[in-house]
Amino acid sequence: MAVHTSLQPLQMEELLTLFPDAGSLLSYRGTLSGIENSTYFVDTCRGAFVLTLVETVPTSTLSSSMGLVNHLAEKGFPCSRPLRSQNHQWFSQFQGQAVVIMDRLAGQEARPDPWHCRQIGGALARLHRLGSGYAGLLDRPVRDWCHEHGAKIAGLLSHSTAGTLAEGLLQLEKIPWEQLPRGAVHGDLFPDNALFSDHHLEGLIDFYHAGREVWLYDLAVTLNAWCHQPRQQSYCPERSACLIQAYHQERLLDDREWRWLPELLKVAALRFWISRLETRHLANPSSSASTPEPQVMLKLWEQLNEGRMDLSWLEAVATSLNKDLPFAGRVT
Repeated sequence: MAVHTSLQPLQMEELLTLFPDAGSLLSYRGTLSGIENSTYFVDTCRGAFVLTLVETVPTSTLSSSMGLVNHLAEKGFPCSRPLRSQNHQWFSQFQGQAVVIMDRLAGQEARPDPWHCRQIGGALARLHRLGSGYAGLLDRPVRDWCHEHGAKIAGLLSHSTAGTLAEGLLQLEKIPWEQLPRGAVHGDLFPDNALFSDHHLEGLIDFYHAGREVWLYDLAVTLNAWCHQPRQQSYCPERSACLIQAYHQERLLDDREWRWLPELLKVAALRFWISRLETRHLANPSSSASTPEPQVMLKLWEQLNEGRMDLSWLEAVATSLNKDLPFAGRVT
Protein backbone atom coordinates (compact mmCIF):
# COMPACT_ATOMS: atom_id res chain seq x y z
CA MET A 1 0.00 0.00 0.00
CA ALA A 2 1.22 3.51 -0.77
CA VAL A 3 0.21 7.02 -1.76
CA HIS A 4 0.26 7.93 -5.43
CA THR A 5 -2.72 10.34 -5.33
CA SER A 6 -2.67 13.04 -2.65
CA LEU A 7 -5.92 14.01 -0.95
CA GLN A 8 -6.64 17.31 0.80
CA PRO A 9 -8.80 17.42 3.97
CA LEU A 10 -11.90 18.67 2.13
CA GLN A 11 -11.51 15.90 -0.43
CA MET A 12 -11.21 13.29 2.30
CA GLU A 13 -14.36 14.62 4.00
CA GLU A 14 -16.19 14.44 0.68
CA LEU A 15 -15.00 10.89 0.13
CA LEU A 16 -16.28 9.75 3.51
CA THR A 17 -19.78 10.99 2.70
CA LEU A 18 -19.92 8.36 -0.08
CA PHE A 19 -19.95 5.63 2.60
CA PRO A 20 -22.86 6.04 5.07
CA ASP A 21 -21.23 3.97 7.83
CA ALA A 22 -17.86 5.71 7.71
CA GLY A 23 -18.65 8.65 9.98
CA SER A 24 -17.12 12.14 10.02
CA LEU A 25 -13.39 12.75 9.68
CA LEU A 26 -11.15 13.14 12.71
CA SER A 27 -7.71 12.60 11.15
CA TYR A 28 -5.92 10.79 8.32
CA ARG A 29 -2.46 10.02 7.01
CA GLY A 30 -1.05 8.39 3.90
CA THR A 31 0.97 5.18 4.00
CA LEU A 32 4.34 4.72 2.29
CA SER A 33 4.57 0.97 1.68
CA GLY A 34 3.45 -0.92 -1.43
CA ILE A 35 3.58 -0.11 -5.12
CA GLU A 36 0.11 -0.12 -6.69
CA ASN A 37 -2.66 1.85 -4.91
CA SER A 38 -3.07 5.05 -2.90
CA THR A 39 -3.84 4.14 0.70
CA TYR A 40 -4.73 6.20 3.76
CA PHE A 41 -5.28 5.38 7.42
CA VAL A 42 -8.42 7.27 8.42
CA ASP A 43 -9.89 7.86 11.88
CA THR A 44 -13.52 8.96 12.14
CA CYS A 45 -16.12 9.32 14.85
CA ARG A 46 -17.11 5.70 14.10
CA GLY A 47 -13.76 3.97 14.12
CA ALA A 48 -10.46 3.29 12.36
CA PHE A 49 -10.47 2.56 8.63
CA VAL A 50 -8.25 2.06 5.61
CA LEU A 51 -9.25 4.09 2.56
CA THR A 52 -7.81 3.02 -0.79
CA LEU A 53 -7.90 4.77 -4.13
CA VAL A 54 -7.59 1.77 -6.41
CA GLU A 55 -5.24 2.67 -9.26
CA THR A 56 -4.88 -0.63 -11.13
CA VAL A 57 -7.93 -2.88 -10.73
CA PRO A 58 -11.01 -2.76 -13.03
CA THR A 59 -14.28 -2.10 -11.18
CA SER A 60 -15.77 -5.45 -12.23
CA THR A 61 -12.82 -7.25 -10.66
CA LEU A 62 -12.90 -4.97 -7.63
CA SER A 63 -16.55 -5.75 -6.94
CA SER A 64 -15.80 -9.48 -7.02
CA SER A 65 -12.71 -9.17 -4.81
CA MET A 66 -14.43 -7.08 -2.15
CA GLY A 67 -17.44 -9.40 -2.21
CA LEU A 68 -15.06 -12.27 -1.48
CA VAL A 69 -13.52 -10.38 1.46
CA ASN A 70 -16.97 -9.71 2.91
CA HIS A 71 -17.91 -13.38 2.43
CA LEU A 72 -14.76 -14.46 4.27
CA ALA A 73 -15.37 -11.99 7.10
CA GLU A 74 -18.91 -13.30 7.53
CA LYS A 75 -17.48 -16.82 7.85
CA GLY A 76 -15.20 -15.68 10.67
CA PHE A 77 -12.01 -15.55 8.61
CA PRO A 78 -9.47 -12.95 9.89
CA CYS A 79 -9.68 -10.08 7.41
CA SER A 80 -11.07 -6.56 7.40
CA ARG A 81 -14.64 -5.99 6.25
CA PRO A 82 -15.37 -3.50 3.45
CA LEU A 83 -18.00 -0.79 3.90
CA ARG A 84 -20.85 -0.46 1.44
CA SER A 85 -21.17 2.80 -0.47
CA GLN A 86 -24.34 4.89 -0.69
CA ASN A 87 -25.09 2.91 -3.87
CA HIS A 88 -24.88 -0.36 -1.88
CA GLN A 89 -21.69 -1.42 -3.68
CA TRP A 90 -18.35 -2.39 -2.16
CA PHE A 91 -16.72 0.69 -3.66
CA SER A 92 -17.56 4.17 -4.86
CA GLN A 93 -16.16 6.53 -7.49
CA PHE A 94 -14.25 9.74 -6.83
CA GLN A 95 -12.78 11.84 -9.63
CA GLY A 96 -12.65 8.86 -11.96
CA GLN A 97 -11.08 6.46 -9.46
CA ALA A 98 -12.58 3.61 -7.49
CA VAL A 99 -12.54 4.06 -3.72
CA VAL A 100 -12.72 1.31 -1.09
CA ILE A 101 -13.05 1.77 2.68
CA MET A 102 -12.38 -1.15 5.02
CA ASP A 103 -12.10 -1.68 8.76
CA ARG A 104 -8.53 -1.20 9.94
CA LEU A 105 -7.03 -4.24 11.63
CA ALA A 106 -4.62 -4.17 14.54
CA GLY A 107 -1.09 -5.48 14.14
CA GLN A 108 1.79 -4.93 11.78
CA GLU A 109 3.91 -6.69 9.19
CA ALA A 110 6.00 -9.49 10.68
CA ARG A 111 9.54 -10.54 10.02
CA PRO A 112 8.76 -14.17 9.08
CA ASP A 113 9.77 -16.95 11.41
CA PRO A 114 8.53 -20.57 11.55
CA TRP A 115 5.65 -19.66 13.87
CA HIS A 116 4.40 -16.94 11.50
CA CYS A 117 4.70 -19.33 8.58
CA ARG A 118 2.71 -22.00 10.37
CA GLN A 119 -0.15 -19.53 10.91
CA ILE A 120 0.02 -18.25 7.35
CA GLY A 121 -0.08 -21.76 5.88
CA GLY A 122 -3.16 -22.64 7.91
CA ALA A 123 -4.87 -19.34 7.13
CA LEU A 124 -4.25 -19.71 3.39
CA ALA A 125 -5.80 -23.19 3.38
CA ARG A 126 -8.85 -21.92 5.29
CA LEU A 127 -9.19 -19.06 2.81
CA HIS A 128 -9.20 -21.60 -0.02
CA ARG A 129 -11.85 -23.72 1.66
CA LEU A 130 -14.12 -20.92 2.83
CA GLY A 131 -13.72 -18.65 -0.17
CA SER A 132 -14.85 -21.19 -2.69
CA GLY A 133 -18.39 -20.92 -1.31
CA TYR A 134 -18.57 -17.39 -2.70
CA ALA A 135 -20.58 -17.34 -5.92
CA GLY A 136 -19.20 -14.05 -7.26
CA LEU A 137 -15.63 -15.19 -7.99
CA LEU A 138 -14.06 -14.10 -11.27
CA ASP A 139 -11.42 -16.15 -13.07
CA ARG A 140 -7.92 -14.65 -12.68
CA PRO A 141 -5.76 -17.05 -14.77
CA VAL A 142 -2.10 -16.37 -14.04
CA ARG A 143 -1.09 -17.90 -17.37
CA ASP A 144 -3.10 -15.29 -19.29
CA TRP A 145 -1.86 -12.51 -17.01
CA CYS A 146 1.78 -13.44 -17.63
CA HIS A 147 1.34 -13.50 -21.40
CA GLU A 148 -0.56 -10.19 -21.44
CA HIS A 149 1.81 -8.26 -19.19
CA GLY A 150 4.92 -9.95 -20.55
CA ALA A 151 4.00 -8.65 -24.00
CA LYS A 152 3.84 -5.10 -22.62
CA ILE A 153 7.44 -5.11 -21.46
CA ALA A 154 9.18 -7.53 -23.84
CA GLY A 155 10.23 -4.74 -26.21
CA LEU A 156 11.83 -2.78 -23.36
CA LEU A 157 14.19 -5.58 -22.32
CA SER A 158 17.64 -6.57 -23.51
CA HIS A 159 17.83 -9.40 -26.03
CA SER A 160 18.97 -11.95 -23.42
CA THR A 161 16.38 -10.88 -20.83
CA ALA A 162 13.62 -10.99 -23.42
CA GLY A 163 14.77 -14.51 -24.30
CA THR A 164 14.49 -15.58 -20.66
CA LEU A 165 11.01 -14.10 -20.50
CA ALA A 166 9.98 -15.95 -23.67
CA GLU A 167 11.26 -19.23 -22.23
CA GLY A 168 9.33 -18.69 -19.00
CA LEU A 169 6.12 -17.94 -20.88
CA LEU A 170 6.56 -21.02 -23.05
CA GLN A 171 6.94 -23.24 -19.98
CA LEU A 172 3.55 -22.13 -18.70
CA GLU A 173 1.96 -24.25 -21.41
CA LYS A 174 3.25 -27.57 -20.06
CA ILE A 175 1.39 -27.27 -16.75
CA PRO A 176 -1.91 -29.22 -16.59
CA TRP A 177 -3.88 -26.22 -15.35
CA GLU A 178 -7.30 -27.80 -15.84
CA GLN A 179 -6.35 -30.89 -13.81
CA LEU A 180 -5.33 -29.00 -10.68
CA PRO A 181 -7.88 -28.05 -7.98
CA ARG A 182 -8.93 -24.43 -8.05
CA GLY A 183 -11.11 -21.92 -6.26
CA ALA A 184 -10.72 -18.65 -4.37
CA VAL A 185 -7.15 -17.35 -4.10
CA HIS A 186 -5.56 -14.32 -2.46
CA GLY A 187 -2.95 -13.99 -5.20
CA ASP A 188 -0.55 -11.66 -3.37
CA LEU A 189 0.09 -13.05 0.10
CA PHE A 190 3.42 -11.41 0.85
CA PRO A 191 4.42 -10.53 4.45
CA ASP A 192 3.20 -6.94 4.04
CA ASN A 193 -0.32 -8.29 3.42
CA ALA A 194 -0.61 -10.07 6.78
CA LEU A 195 -0.83 -8.28 10.13
CA PHE A 196 0.44 -9.80 13.38
CA SER A 197 0.41 -8.70 17.01
CA ASP A 198 3.53 -10.46 18.27
CA HIS A 199 2.82 -13.99 16.98
CA HIS A 200 -0.96 -13.67 16.73
CA LEU A 201 -2.36 -13.32 13.21
CA GLU A 202 -4.79 -10.40 13.24
CA GLY A 203 -5.75 -10.84 9.60
CA LEU A 204 -4.95 -10.73 5.90
CA ILE A 205 -5.30 -7.59 3.80
CA ASP A 206 -4.98 -6.40 0.18
CA PHE A 207 -7.22 -8.79 -1.73
CA TYR A 208 -6.99 -6.79 -4.97
CA HIS A 209 -5.48 -9.77 -6.83
CA ALA A 210 -8.04 -12.22 -5.49
CA GLY A 211 -10.19 -14.37 -7.73
CA ARG A 212 -10.53 -17.95 -8.96
CA GLU A 213 -7.31 -19.76 -9.85
CA VAL A 214 -5.39 -22.93 -9.11
CA TRP A 215 -4.87 -23.18 -5.34
CA LEU A 216 -1.37 -24.55 -5.83
CA TYR A 217 -0.34 -21.30 -7.51
CA ASP A 218 -1.48 -19.34 -4.45
CA LEU A 219 0.47 -21.68 -2.18
CA ALA A 220 3.56 -21.26 -4.38
CA VAL A 221 3.30 -17.45 -4.24
CA THR A 222 3.09 -17.66 -0.46
CA LEU A 223 6.02 -20.06 -0.13
CA ASN A 224 8.19 -17.80 -2.29
CA ALA A 225 7.13 -14.72 -0.34
CA TRP A 226 7.54 -16.10 3.20
CA CYS A 227 10.25 -18.74 2.89
CA HIS A 228 12.65 -17.75 0.10
CA GLN A 229 15.81 -16.04 1.39
CA PRO A 230 17.18 -13.78 -1.38
CA ARG A 231 20.57 -13.18 0.26
CA GLN A 232 21.19 -16.89 0.76
CA GLN A 233 19.47 -17.68 -2.57
CA SER A 234 17.66 -20.56 -0.88
CA TYR A 235 14.45 -21.47 0.89
CA CYS A 236 14.50 -21.59 4.67
CA PRO A 237 13.81 -25.30 5.27
CA GLU A 238 12.14 -24.80 8.66
CA ARG A 239 9.84 -21.98 7.56
CA SER A 240 8.97 -23.82 4.34
CA ALA A 241 8.14 -27.05 6.16
CA CYS A 242 6.02 -25.24 8.76
CA LEU A 243 4.02 -23.39 6.12
CA ILE A 244 3.29 -26.35 3.86
CA GLN A 245 2.55 -28.75 6.74
CA ALA A 246 0.08 -26.28 8.27
CA TYR A 247 -1.56 -25.84 4.89
CA HIS A 248 -1.83 -29.60 4.34
CA GLN A 249 -3.42 -30.06 7.77
CA GLU A 250 -6.24 -27.67 6.79
CA ARG A 251 -6.63 -28.77 3.17
CA LEU A 252 -5.07 -31.99 1.95
CA LEU A 253 -2.87 -31.58 -1.11
CA ASP A 254 -3.56 -34.33 -3.63
CA ASP A 255 -0.88 -36.28 -5.49
CA ARG A 256 -1.06 -34.04 -8.57
CA GLU A 257 -0.45 -30.96 -6.46
CA TRP A 258 2.59 -32.49 -4.76
CA ARG A 259 4.04 -33.46 -8.15
CA TRP A 260 3.56 -30.01 -9.70
CA LEU A 261 4.48 -27.77 -6.76
CA PRO A 262 8.09 -27.23 -7.94
CA GLU A 263 6.82 -26.03 -11.32
CA LEU A 264 4.28 -23.72 -9.69
CA LEU A 265 7.08 -22.18 -7.60
CA LYS A 266 8.60 -21.21 -10.95
CA VAL A 267 5.29 -19.79 -12.18
CA ALA A 268 4.97 -17.66 -9.04
CA ALA A 269 8.53 -16.35 -9.47
CA LEU A 270 7.87 -15.58 -13.15
CA ARG A 271 4.64 -13.74 -12.42
CA PHE A 272 6.20 -11.42 -9.85
CA TRP A 273 9.34 -10.93 -11.95
CA ILE A 274 7.06 -9.65 -14.73
CA SER A 275 5.08 -7.39 -12.42
CA ARG A 276 8.25 -5.89 -10.96
CA LEU A 277 9.70 -5.34 -14.42
CA GLU A 278 6.46 -3.66 -15.42
CA THR A 279 6.60 -1.39 -12.39
CA ARG A 280 10.26 -0.60 -13.06
CA HIS A 281 9.72 0.29 -16.73
CA LEU A 282 6.16 1.62 -16.88
CA ALA A 283 5.22 3.00 -13.43
CA ASN A 284 4.47 6.67 -12.81
CA PRO A 285 7.86 8.24 -11.98
CA SER A 286 6.19 10.61 -9.48
CA SER A 287 5.03 7.72 -7.31
CA SER A 288 6.29 7.72 -3.71
CA ALA A 289 6.27 3.92 -3.55
CA SER A 290 9.41 1.86 -3.39
CA THR A 291 9.90 -0.67 -6.19
CA PRO A 292 10.88 -4.25 -5.29
CA GLU A 293 13.97 -5.50 -7.12
CA PRO A 294 13.02 -7.60 -10.18
CA GLN A 295 16.32 -9.50 -10.05
CA VAL A 296 15.28 -11.34 -6.88
CA MET A 297 12.46 -13.11 -8.70
CA LEU A 298 14.53 -13.60 -11.84
CA LYS A 299 17.31 -15.34 -9.89
CA LEU A 300 14.76 -17.49 -8.08
CA TRP A 301 13.17 -18.54 -11.39
CA GLU A 302 16.57 -19.30 -12.91
CA GLN A 303 17.65 -21.44 -9.95
CA LEU A 304 14.41 -23.40 -10.04
CA ASN A 305 14.52 -23.73 -13.82
CA GLU A 306 18.10 -24.97 -13.89
CA GLY A 307 17.66 -27.39 -10.99
CA ARG A 308 20.10 -25.46 -8.78
CA MET A 309 17.62 -24.75 -5.98
CA ASP A 310 17.71 -27.10 -2.99
CA LEU A 311 14.17 -28.40 -2.54
CA SER A 312 15.11 -31.23 -0.19
CA TRP A 313 12.77 -29.67 2.39
CA LEU A 314 9.87 -30.36 0.03
CA GLU A 315 10.92 -33.98 -0.41
CA ALA A 316 11.25 -34.32 3.38
CA VAL A 317 7.77 -32.92 4.02
CA ALA A 318 6.28 -35.14 1.32
CA THR A 319 8.00 -38.19 2.81
CA SER A 320 6.78 -37.35 6.31
CA LEU A 321 3.24 -37.36 4.93
CA ASN A 322 3.78 -40.67 3.12
CA LYS A 323 3.90 -38.97 -0.28
CA ASP A 324 6.56 -40.81 -2.26
CA LEU A 325 6.12 -38.90 -5.50
CA PRO A 326 8.14 -38.15 -8.65
CA PHE A 327 8.13 -34.35 -8.72
CA ALA A 328 7.39 -32.74 -12.08
CA GLY A 329 10.34 -30.35 -11.65
CA ARG A 330 13.99 -31.11 -10.97
CA VAL A 331 14.64 -31.39 -7.25
CA THR A 332 18.27 -31.42 -6.16
